Amino acid sequence: MKDFEILKNLGLTNTESKVYLELLELGETLAGKIASNIQIHRKNAYDALASLLQKGLVVYTIKKGRKYWKPISPEKIISILKEKESQLNVILPILLSKFKETKIEQSVEVFEGKEGMKSFYDFVLRIGKDYSIFGASGELFDKLEFYVQNFIDTALKKHMHAKLLFEYNAKNINKITKIDNVEFRILPQSVKSPTQIMLFDVYSAIIIWSEVPIVVLIKSKEISKGFDEYFNLLWKQAGK
Repeated sequence: MKDFEILKNLGLTNTESKVYLELLELGETLAGKIASNIQIHRKNAYDALASLLQKGLVVYTIKKGRKYWKPISPEKIISILKEKESQLNVILPILLSKFKETKIEQSVEVFEGKEGMKSFYDFVLRIGKDYSIFGASGELFDKLEFYVQNFIDTALKKHMHAKLLFEYNAKNINKITKIDNVEFRILPQSVKSPTQIMLFDVYSAIIIWSEVPIVVLIKSKEISKGFDEYFNLLWKQAGK
């Protein structure tokens, strides 16, 4: 259930997410009714409601000595996130002053899982250079559907130009063709690869969209240059 997963990603526990979603369906109701509907122990329902109350997502009224719970508008979640962002902005300069990027000529790093993928694409945005991808499959739009628009918007603001070489049977090409600052071509059907390679600045990233996605990020001018020459050769051969 997509809305349940999103609430979990926003910081609610499994039980809190289930209780809040059930409250949205029921409106004002008793904790026992919620526990019965979502099949959890009544104590767990009370604990979740108490936590949601502290987070400002529910309120209660007392009628004839019994607590009736009701949800606060989901818009409250936005204000909670904004407050957390404000708190982070207070200490961000301190954190950045402690973060010293090592000046290594060559390195290999691995990013794993969906959150790791987001960290990788955040790094691409931080570098802010034009980039090219060959073997593009369009998986990004499916695997990181709630993140991809942020990447696109930020890349456009930074005037990052992209050249994409799509696999012959790639998905979501129609979505990408509508994006400014993006050129694309389609590889011949005979050219297949289980991975994508993304090139930017002195970096080469091998992207594998497996069940647990992985990025192997290589920092090397020589390797990047070699991949770039290969990309340009394929670009000339690919269909527009």
